[in-house]
Amino acid sequence: MSIRTYWRRYDFKESVITMPSCYSCREVFEPSALRISYSKNYCESCGVGLFGADYFGFSKKPNPTAKKKIAVYLKVIFVWGTGFCLLVFLFFSMSAQSNDDTKPQVDRANLQSDIFDG
Repeated sequence: MSIRTYWRRYDFKESVITMPSCYSCREVFEPSALRISYSKNYCESCGVGLFGADYFGFSKKPNPTAKKKIAVYLKVIFVWGTGFCLLVFLFFSMSAQSNDDTKPQVDRANLQSDIFDG
């Protein structure tokens, strides 16, 4: 992989989501220039070399839409929020269990003697 390709791939101005690469040659392409085979992206030169004429029967990679990006962000926020709520719940449930001062202490020796003294 050349330095130029490496830099373009990890440049902060271009996210990896909007600039996918070919699975075989690792060159960065526009999403419309790639086709998907078995959930892997292939450019035309690699795809024709690997799959022959069958390459043109593969579906094209769709361009990411704003609606899809928002849905992904909302899913991430939901997962993080659920995890945070779980941690808060566990923290308070563990602190309630460790606080034994709130529970009345029972003297078991006197309890048995009171039962038998009757």
